[in-house]
Amino acid sequence: MKDRITLNSREQRRGQVLGWLVAGRVTTKEAQQVLGLSRRQLQRLKRAVVADGPGVLAHGNRGRPSARRLAEDTRTRITVLARSDEYRGYNHTHLCEALAEDRRSR
Repeated sequence: MKDRITLNSREQRRGQVLGWLVAGRVTTKEAQQVLGLSRRQLQRLKRAVVADGPGVLAHGNRGRPSARRLAEDTRTRITVLARSDEYRGYNHTHLCEALAEDRRSR
């Protein structure tokens, strides 16, 4: 069974125009104008779609957690602190600054 990939509207539009380009219904220049891409980028996408199908239009990191995401235990500790009486009412920026200051003073 093949993996199912859902494309957002921008990716669907790219796939549609690239399909027209491959079929010869539009010129490279017209496709560039419609998609707002350089000739080189358009050629790269066209080659990829022909070789591997429209799934290549989806971002490669889709479905993966961010590499910059905090560890779950750290996120939990911050959430507990944010809900504590000591930091109640702090916005995100102020909370970050207060936690950094508290850490430095220890």
